[in-house]
Parts: sequence; C-alpha cells; structure tokens
Amino acid sequence: MTALVEVQIACNDPRDGNPMGRAVAVNIAGVEFEALNLPEPKFVETEGAFRLSGKRWRFRKSTSWVGNWCWDAFWMPRDDAADFLLWLRRRGLFFASSGPVTLMDWFQSGADIDRAALLAMIDGAAE
Repeated sequence: MTALVEVQIACNDPRDGNPMGRAVAVNIAGVEFEALNLPEPKFVETEGAFRLSGKRWRFRKSTSWVGNWCWDAFWMPRDDAADFLLWLRRRGLFFASSGPVTLMDWFQSGADIDRAALLAMIDGAAE
C-alpha cells in the first residue's frame, strides 16, 4: 500500500515552462488523461492545494517540471487520489488515453466500482 500517490498535471506552457492556468493532461496511477475540450479546464496551484475546474484538492508535497517542464507533480493521500479519480470521471473533462488497461477500461466505462477495488488498482500501478 502506498501512503501518498503521485498526481502529475500538464499545466505549464510548452514554449517556456511557465504556468498557463490550464490542465492539458493528468497522469495518475500510470494512466494519462487528456482534456476532452478546448479550452482545457482551468488550473491554479495555491499553497498546499491546487484547483482544477473550480474544485480544490489538497496535496502534501509538490515538484515542478517533472519529466519535462510541462508537468508538475503533486503527492496526495491514496484516499484523496481515489476521490480525485472518481471526480475526474464524473466531471467528464478528460479521457483516458494510455496506461494500465484495467484502470483505463473502468474510467471509460462509467461502471460502478467498489472503493477497495479502485484503491487496489491505484496501489498496483504504484508498485
């Protein structure tokens, strides 16, 4: 079991790495989610939290420019990461474009999921 789950958000301008106020993509538990529509959902980082499309999510730590300068990483407790995934799916702002098939299939299907099963998928991707 992982205490903190890394959530990466492509929120920086690809031309210069500066924040652009939008989330182009999200990566969590090995799945990459791409924004469905333009303009992409609004994104703002604040002290100890970020706001995506008006919803505030707390994190324990963060790092800028992970992988490349387009992405920032945020670590949140696994229960919050599960809530974040459920919220992402309910909002319909992103689609799963790559990653572990089981998690992608669940996200795209709209099927109900037991919280323990979702946490197991998150934990499995983190190992």
